[in-house]
Amino acid sequence: MSGCRSGFYASGHPASGGNKGLVKSTDAGETWKSLSLSGESDFHALEAAHGTVYGYDSTHGLVRTTKDGVSWKDGARLEALDLAVSPSDLSVVLATTADGIVRSSDGGKTFAQGQEPLMAFLSWTAKDGLYGIDSSGV
Repeated sequence: MSGCRSGFYASGHPASGGNKGLVKSTDAGETWKSLSLSGESDFHALEAAHGTVYGYDSTHGLVRTTKDGVSWKDGARLEALDLAVSPSDLSVVLATTADGIVRSSDGGKTFAQGQEPLMAFLSWTAKDGLYGIDSSGV
């Protein structure tokens, strides 16, 4: 789940089956509205930044972006666990992978080769505030 001023975005797959695609709540999670890709995609990572939603679509193995929550642009094909977007530069995106952290300089269209350290989750809160949690929880 990812939050922004206009609400929360989420995805998933319920116990009853199927993929939720992108859903949005504007009332702190009380209710959810389907925006797009229902039945088609399961986003394992979502990040809202710079008026754009960045998502890792695990169903198709793609990084995808949308400005309106409906029309998507396909980016790089990779296996990621998490995404983080630079708070100062919308074109810089990081992803955690089994090969390390990968970096994109073009908004997720392509990524450089993975580099140490291996991280599971990232949070990029300020220009000099990148935080990571490795697979052991440290």
